[in-house]
Amino acid sequence: MTNIRRALQAAAGAGGEGEYVEDVFNIDLWTGDGSSQAIENGIDLSNEGGMVWIKNRVNGDSIAFSHSLFDPTIGLNIRMKSDSSGAEQSVASTLTSFNTDGYDLGTGNSVNYSNAADFVGWTFRKANGFFFQDEVVKAVSTNRTVDLSSLGTVGMVAVKRTDSAGSWYVWHKDLSAGKLLYLEQTAGEATLGEITMSGATLTLEDGVITDGTYLVYAWAHDRQIFGSGGDESIIKCGTYSSNGSTTGPVVSLGWEPQYLLIKRIDAGSAYSWMLMDIMRGIGFALNNYLKADTSALEANTGSAVGPLADGFQLLTNTAALNNEGADGEYIYIAIRRPMKTPEAGTEVYAGDYRTGGFTAGFPVDMAFMKDMYVATDWELGTRLVGPKKLATNNTDAEATDTDFVFDSMTGWYNGTPPANYQSWMFKRGPGFMDVVCGNSDASGNVWNGNHSLGVDIEFAIVKNRESSATQWWVDHLAEGKLLKLNSDDSASVGAYFTTTTTTFEAFDGLLENDEAFIGFFFATLEGISKVGSYTADATLTTIDCGFAAGARFILIKRTDDNGDWYVFDSARGIIAGNDPYLLLNDDAIQVSDTDYIDPDNSGFDITAAGSSTINIDTAEYIFLAIA
Repeated sequence: MTNIRRALQAAAGAGGEGEYVEDVFNIDLWTGDGSSQAIENGIDLSNEGGMVWIKNRVNGDSIAFSHSLFDPTIGLNIRMKSDSSGAEQSVASTLTSFNTDGYDLGTGNSVNYSNAADFVGWTFRKANGFFFQDEVVKAVSTNRTVDLSSLGTVGMVAVKRTDSAGSWYVWHKDLSAGKLLYLEQTAGEATLGEITMSGATLTLEDGVITDGTYLVYAWAHDRQIFGSGGDESIIKCGTYSSNGSTTGPVVSLGWEPQYLLIKRIDAGSAYSWMLMDIMRGIGFALNNYLKADTSALEANTGSAVGPLADGFQLLTNTAALNNEGADGEYIYIAIRRPMKTPEAGTEVYAGDYRTGGFTAGFPVDMAFMKDMYVATDWELGTRLVGPKKLATNNTDAEATDTDFVFDSMTGWYNGTPPANYQSWMFKRGPGFMDVVCGNSDASGNVWNGNHSLGVDIEFAIVKNRESSATQWWVDHLAEGKLLKLNSDDSASVGAYFTTTTTTFEAFDGLLENDEAFIGFFFATLEGISKVGSYTADATLTTIDCGFAAGARFILIKRTDDNGDWYVFDSARGIIAGNDPYLLLNDDAIQVSDTDYIDPDNSGFDITAAGSSTINIDTAEYIFLAIA
């Protein structure tokens, strides 16, 4: 989007297509290698400005490095530290270039430590309705005002002196009147007075704040100028009160967050600024967090914050997030998860044979894997849950597996997977696929929830995470057919699952009360995915999915009688000859000597050779295909 178009859009307030969260914010992970690296995230920092916040997460030496904040206003290789009141520092070979598609790193230890160090970088691009940055000079004997009206409603402001030591003064819209916080300290809100806000005007107060050069960062609250219609928000700043329970407060945002900064603020409290994001792990079984006020390495807990399709829920009674005494007050910044509709199947699905971790070319949200030559369970894991797995061929509750790690920009799995394993990997995307966690109702055996597909769910899979009492329930909504993913049983017909473009009600009467469930929801997205059905006639038949270069993943199940869940994919071969298949409901090894599927650019062909399996004359089938 050009600067002129952006200015016109800002003047209008909304209307037309807006920018997306992907255009102005990104979370990047990398491993330090001691040599220059380019972080390419598609964000234009060179022309638009912004800020990059980098932190060492973990490394073999257990050496902690400060949070390093870089931006073009203070120059290359110059950083501020969120955990320090010190002046700006010139540090050679750190952030060496702000680019039109990200930034370049030098060899400096604080951003690229070579000894097995893992890093995270949060990119905030300067943008109307999202983020503001500037460097201002507070002259002698005068107030200095800064106009933040480009943000709309101002959510949070952080001001730091750069030419000399001085605290980070933080104003948040939900602090008590006249109160501020220090970013580099754990203290609760207090009367400080160095900066004040009136509407969208920030004032550096004469006689209270020392003369000097200051850096101003500010974040918006709920300006609805983003998305395909230019009428959605991507950032919210708010507050919540603790309840001291592991079933903590639910914070409504209207969308799912990928980034959270949370601070307890009640007077007399002393708790850190908690930094969490979906890339490093924020979910229903594991939360990795950093503290903005300390150089400490990343730490983790069990479930602490659960992302929801319309907000987040506290799942802990720890004082830093949800005080056990139920009298804690907290502020937060929340940034929306990616919101662009996928434009190619390769953006959201990949298959990969074991090569040393599984590579997809994108951050993986859900994956399953299977040994192709030994009869072993299927193993399925998700980013939302973390180091846990389920087996699609049985009803077992989820089990812990520390190799089920998703903190990668390009794949998943910790280390080298077992020999002979393949993985099928999926990324969530509007119109394509979503993953949702939540609890069923306390009574009624039903799970009501929200999803982020933006369209009606067409193919729903739901599993109880806590116990083995529930089947893998599947509903192919167009056909109104209830199935079991872990079984070859024929379908039952009925209204077991209902959906709107944002909500669902799952399997009334079939679930357990008040237990943890996970849902995998698919829809037809033109040119990328197809949820469909066919009636077979035992002859060569083309299944037209509307694709341009054929299907790379195909799941087929007979519904009018017993029949297995057949999995075909292009990584193992969808060709004119024999096509290997596996059965998602069975631990059996791969079958490689049959030719049931042939390629077709529009989707796929079912052959006459499948007349006893996936092409039985007059039999009815459902399928999910991905381009």
